[in-house]
Amino acid sequence: MTKKDTPSERNDSAAPSTGRIRHEWGDSDRPSTAVIEAVAAATNRDPTATSPLYDYVDPDALDRLMQSRRDGTTDAVSVSFMYDGIAVQVDSRGWVEVQLDGVTSE
Repeated sequence: MTKKDTPSERNDSAAPSTGRIRHEWGDSDRPSTAVIEAVAAATNRDPTATSPLYDYVDPDALDRLMQSRRDGTTDAVSVSFMYDGIAVQVDSRGWVEVQLDGVTSE
């Protein structure tokens, strides 16, 4: 977990986890990468052990959509989707939120 992650509840065992984790992505980060890192941190998995993001959302389209609004000259946009059974919300203001609800960490 990085300094940018702010878990409301975290369970480091293999038992089901609940709670919400928010991960901020900066100007040099790709939102799609932040999604993978946040889900990996929330489920105690290595990022390479997560399912391919492109099975759930187009990573390049997500990055373009979020980055184009990051400069603040247009309205903020938020995208929500399920990723490997986990609710994910990405916001163009620079954060990813992962909602865990009974997801088993590995």
